[in-house]
Amino acid sequence: MAFRRGCHERIGVSTKHFYFCYLQSAKFDWVYLKERISRRIDAVISSSVPFLIRGAVRLVRIDHLWPLMEKVPDSLNPREYYELGVVYRLTGWIELAKDCLYRAETMANGDEVAVHAERLRRTELPRMEVPNAAVEGNIEGFNLMRTEPDKAKKVFERLMETYPDFEWPFTNLAKIYIREGNMEKARGLARYAHSVNSQLLRPIELMAHIELEEENDKQALSLFEELLKLSPLNFEYLIALLQLRNAVLNWPPDNPPDSYGALDYYEIGYWYLANQRYALSKKNFEKAIELAGPDENYVKVDAERLIKTQLPKVDLPDHAEKRFSLCCDQFEKDEEKATKELKELTEEFPDFERAQVLLATLEKAHGNGEKAEELIETVLSDNADFMPAIEMAYYFALTRNDLKLALQHIEHGISLNPFNTDFIYAKMALARKLYEARTA
Repeated sequence: MAFRRGCHERIGVSTKHFYFCYLQSAKFDWVYLKERISRRIDAVISSSVPFLIRGAVRLVRIDHLWPLMEKVPDSLNPREYYELGVVYRLTGWIELAKDCLYRAETMANGDEVAVHAERLRRTELPRMEVPNAAVEGNIEGFNLMRTEPDKAKKVFERLMETYPDFEWPFTNLAKIYIREGNMEKARGLARYAHSVNSQLLRPIELMAHIELEEENDKQALSLFEELLKLSPLNFEYLIALLQLRNAVLNWPPDNPPDSYGALDYYEIGYWYLANQRYALSKKNFEKAIELAGPDENYVKVDAERLIKTQLPKVDLPDHAEKRFSLCCDQFEKDEEKATKELKELTEEFPDFERAQVLLATLEKAHGNGEKAEELIETVLSDNADFMPAIEMAYYFALTRNDLKLALQHIEHGISLNPFNTDFIYAKMALARKLYEARTA
């Protein structure tokens, strides 16, 4: 997601501030992990012995994620099929991804895995069956997009002419035009792709991006509302929606009306979480849990997850939250002063996990890796499920090339947030590294 900076400056929350304080490591290493694996995945004969890593509690299977096959394997469970479907979708192998997600959906028989598998298949993959030649052509064009965009354009234009019902070449070409500043052509392509498949997220996301670029905040807000109907509680869409709602509608209200339900309170809780108002965040998440009806169980589950994994374990005084927020605000102006105040804050409130994680991030950035890891270990010893600390622990293990420990942290993260595709991408990347090390 990319936002106009001015949108945030109007409401006093910069993009860097918003992401940096919400999930400090969210943009740290995921870009590396989400890089394209290869233009063409050749069939590899898998070892007959499953590749297992012994974790702290259970055996973690990763051999289903690498090496990738040109045929979906049998004998996986619904969760493994879901993870493999996510990976095939990342690598661009559309029909293999559909096969995996369909198996996960049917085997899971209506549970949470089935819901997410169906949603991913419906909203992120093409509606029609896509021939292999079109799949390979799209992968070729995708890999040319950043380095040779003119060649990529020709590839996508050829695919668009040959396969007018294949949405991805249209959205990929639209992304190139957005980078070039040609919003008119990008909008036309996104609208066409949306007309082909109104359930697909990417065309709507591109149209929202264009509206933001052209400072049409109300239109962008409407599009993000549409995206969240298709992909409920999607982190990136929700962040954008709440920022725009705050800017356009002066939201959230100080006194929510009686008509507010579970989702409304969930969104207010999310807003306060992102703005370092943790007590108010918890209060509104708890209200969402209280009000959630049978058809809003997904809201209840996610509110409970966020309380457990993102909020302080120990309630903090209001002035501690305000001091932390001020530290975050000061970093771009005076990093040395902000760091000094952050250290004072963590000394006074050693149970303030998010402040400790932010301090660890700074220590690592300044070359004090050992101190940074000590801080994260302390946080996890007191609050083992605090997600920002788990992500940092993963990052530290990865930089030390301790792949097995990194995998354990990723598995812990997945156990707490099972459908976080970033964690699944990371797990796949680690599976690949471990396989290559084993077969070198």
